[in-house]
Amino acid sequence: MEATAGARQNVELVETRMRCGNKSQVFVGVEGRYDETIEGCDAVVLPVLGNANGEANPRDYERLIRAGFVLAWQNPPPLALIAQSHINRLSREQRLESCSSSSKRCGNLTVSDPFWVVDSETGTPCGAPSFEVFCDKNIPSLLSNGQFGLTILNITYEPRSLHAIDRDKLRLMQASNICGMLPSWNTSVRPNPPFRISSANLELIMYNCTGKAAAVARQNEAVEETRLRCRNENEVFVRAGWLYDETRDNATGYAVDGCNAIVVPVLSSSGDANTSSYKQLINDGFLLTWDDPSQGPPPVPVAGKFAHPSNLLSIKFLPKD
Repeated sequence: MEATAGARQNVELVETRMRCGNKSQVFVGVEGRYDETIEGCDAVVLPVLGNANGEANPRDYERLIRAGFVLAWQNPPPLALIAQSHINRLSREQRLESCSSSSKRCGNLTVSDPFWVVDSETGTPCGAPSFEVFCDKNIPSLLSNGQFGLTILNITYEPRSLHAIDRDKLRLMQASNICGMLPSWNTSVRPNPPFRISSANLELIMYNCTGKAAAVARQNEAVEETRLRCRNENEVFVRAGWLYDETRDNATGYAVDGCNAIVVPVLSSSGDANTSSYKQLINDGFLLTWDDPSQGPPPVPVAGKFAHPSNLLSIKFLPKD
């Protein structure tokens, strides 16, 4: 109790609704450093992005967390890349030699090199880990970031194209109550390398809006209201975007004040997306492509659209013991 009372006296902290009965309570504060402690509280740090001035409102902690943070990476030495490429080719050849068959069936899908399904007799991996196809109840899926994988509808080997469904978004479309399932992540974060979203897709933008922001969104002619909502607290809107471009900041040109926007790739034979059919667009999936594994790993860039020397801000969660 003393730690909670002390946290309430700290003008830099904001009290949240997160608590465990009368035992623990969570506070947040926006800081530019990671070394501050509060007696009687356990602190964890979450990196977040602020505005262009390096500022953020801690009362918007939910939106800040949903908006994510930035990672950077180092460029490995060229010799290391060459050596790893050689190892990958040798390992792949050795694994394929031990497999009973280069092709497997999962439901209606024929899985061929470089994709593979674990040999049921020997348990032997038959390819690179990134290309493993998981076959559960005759439904093929690809491992991805997120709670649920990407369901594979079809694989075209020449040209390299994989038709998939984002199962997280599919569950959202099928749910009768979306509280706790509100969209917060771009589909672009789901595929693991060497897979990437194809530029043949269109962009469907989904907005999670609260309160006054939802009223403003309804006045936007480019935005369409959906039936997805969480009580009277959140509403989901959609709009059609451009052709998918992985080099562009996908949020540019789509912002609606007070709403969290995410981008979902969709397919459309007509070259545009009918937003009133948003459920069908998501159910129809999207296309992925991949780099030829026999050519070795692609060049590693020193920087990219997600690279940044450091995140602007951090949020601290401060639960009382």
